[in-house]
Amino acid sequence: MDSCPPGAIVPIRLGKRTEHRNPRVKEFVDLADLNDLVFGGWDIFPDNAFEAAMNADVQRSFKAMFPAPRQIAIDDLVVSELALRRMDHPTLLVHGRDDKIVPMQTSLYLLEHLPKSQLHIYGQCSHWIQVEYAKSFNQLLAQFFSGQI
Repeated sequence: MDSCPPGAIVPIRLGKRTEHRNPRVKEFVDLADLNDLVFGGWDIFPDNAFEAAMNADVQRSFKAMFPAPRQIAIDDLVVSELALRRMDHPTLLVHGRDDKIVPMQTSLYLLEHLPKSQLHIYGQCSHWIQVEYAKSFNQLLAQFFSGQI
């Protein structure tokens, strides 16, 4: 089981599915439509994300990724304000209003410092927007990648 440690930055890998297999990073191409999306994944626990993050296997994975003292490794993931301001490509931020894993302040901070960003907040939603509101989330991605928003 692949696990996503609590507080980790999780990339969503996008690529075009060909020959019934997932593409390798170097094979990623422009997307034709949402049916071509390929998401990197792990087993999730949609009923209670916080409980899932406290799972012994997930905690073991987190501790292996971020050895003690953990805060140093986590602090190393921080991107400076200057670096964020230099990122001038369009950026889509999505956040669940009721997320107990990543604070709303994190997305508000990125919105403030990324020059071409937009933030979409899902009400009555926790950490798993792509699961809890899959249809809306996929529509939002399609609109963003097609330049409609």
